Amino acid sequence: MDSKENNRAVSDRQLRKVTVALHTREHADKLRRLLQHEGVYADLVAARLGQKFTEHPIEVRIPEDDLPAALRIIENIEIFPLYNDVPAYGSGDAAAGNKPAERALPNVTKRVGLRKKVVVNSRPSGKTILVPVDFSDYSFTAARLAFGMASDHGASIVLLYAYVTPSRADNFTITSDSGLMELGDDAADELGRIARKRMDEFADRIREYIKTGVIPAVKFATDVIDGLAEEVILEYARCTSPMLIVMGTRGADKKESDMVGSVTAEVLDSCRSVAFTVPENMRLPLPTDGMRQVAFFANLDDDDFTVLEKVYELFPSSPFHINLVYAGRKRGRGQSEDVERSMEMLLDYCRIHYPGYGFEVKTVSGVGDIEDFERMQQERPMEIIVMPNKRKNALARLFNPGLAHRMLFHCDIPMLVVPV
Repeated sequence: MDSKENNRAVSDRQLRKVTVALHTREHADKLRRLLQHEGVYADLVAARLGQKFTEHPIEVRIPEDDLPAALRIIENIEIFPLYNDVPAYGSGDAAAGNKPAERALPNVTKRVGLRKKVVVNSRPSGKTILVPVDFSDYSFTAARLAFGMASDHGASIVLLYAYVTPSRADNFTITSDSGLMELGDDAADELGRIARKRMDEFADRIREYIKTGVIPAVKFATDVIDGLAEEVILEYARCTSPMLIVMGTRGADKKESDMVGSVTAEVLDSCRSVAFTVPENMRLPLPTDGMRQVAFFANLDDDDFTVLEKVYELFPSSPFHINLVYAGRKRGRGQSEDVERSMEMLLDYCRIHYPGYGFEVKTVSGVGDIEDFERMQQERPMEIIVMPNKRKNALARLFNPGLAHRMLFHCDIPMLVVPV
């Protein structure tokens, strides 16, 4: 077949139309606008050409080559808003069943952080996964993983972005030498508009991946709130009790310059929801074959059972090989023997109650958590870290940060942190 014949065959295939829906004129026109907004050309044809066009069902027809993308859109229509019918509001994410969090939670205050708190008097129904984003590539990686987990658990997603607007009400000290200007109401509104526009673009990117099948189709909402990121996330989680918070993190080489005031570290230290950190170099989709090596830092108390239950709840069918590591310090021979006995008892418990996982006790030196982990990585690289996280007061966190906080800055491995 020469090039002309080949081009003609491709053209014929592109022109071949198939009917994807049969609706009234009004609903058919809405679907046509939606498909065309998402890049799928569609036209309308009267189902009965011998009758009046407006009184009988209308066929929505598309090129045959666009059928897979069109079906993903139609089957998950609540994720793809009918933009021409959406009233001007907030972040513009208001399709039925995919309302912004501000609509689902009407009592969220619009000013959070800087010592002001969010107030939520109603909660979203069903299980939700909270994904704080800053529109970076690593927060998009976290969002992709969160959508996969939400699909597995029948949960919905809330994409949350926090931005700070300095204002007169915050009592900032502004000097001519600082290079800062006090923002008026118009400028503050403009910053909010820009933030919501960026969230809309991020949501559109998510929808494009859903349309192409890269991300599973999961209902999601967006929320944009003015306030310090760590304060917004913590208060939002306290009010809505998500089943999980998924946060992206930068590479270890970049984290060191961000050690003071890291949003993710602040959330891990203070949040009472389970958190899962996702490094920017994490490869997606996750492999489905082979045992995944997990380092579980145990305290050898009842909290370990709480953490194990949470791991099993989130990853019931994952092929995990869990390496049990004592997270404390051994101070002498007698204590070392007690730790070894306790670890063997924990190992027996795990093998009985979680037969789908593999378990092994890892003997460590006890000289330091980071040093032990580095040695483990040399022997058998870990792919996930799991640990209980005891809450500390602000002063204790400042002088003696928790293990989760320290590990966050030390390694580029996904980490599941369970508050106990």
